[in-house]
Amino acid sequence: MRVKLAVAPAMGQKMIIEEVELADPAPFEVRLKVMTCAICHSDIHAIMGEHGAFEGPAAVGHEVAGIVDAIGEGVTYVKPGDRVLCSLMSQGCGECDKCLEGRIMWFCRETMNRGPRPTQYTRRNGEAIHLP
Repeated sequence: MRVKLAVAPAMGQKMIIEEVELADPAPFEVRLKVMTCAICHSDIHAIMGEHGAFEGPAAVGHEVAGIVDAIGEGVTYVKPGDRVLCSLMSQGCGECDKCLEGRIMWFCRETMNRGPRPTQYTRRNGEAIHLP
């Protein structure tokens, strides 16, 4: 399915709105019809590489309100038509010094070192889009 997405073409570059391909939900995944999505200071820091370097392109925007459009196999907590709010955040390892200090989201040592995190989005030329 084709959708519009805020994309940082590479670290440190300005965001652009681009039409991309969105895959169907895999098992235990939910697809939303996004009604609104915020671009906040966390996104700006991420695309500037302040949460760790990345190679673009990267999806931008992690505070979302929408309607469940489709669910993958095994999803039982929502159904198509449900209205939801979500915040797409990295999960920390729970063991490094940053996690133990309560700084899980962007400062976890594992999160910082795990490299590109894939999304279900691809550019029209087939290039994968990652989370910064």
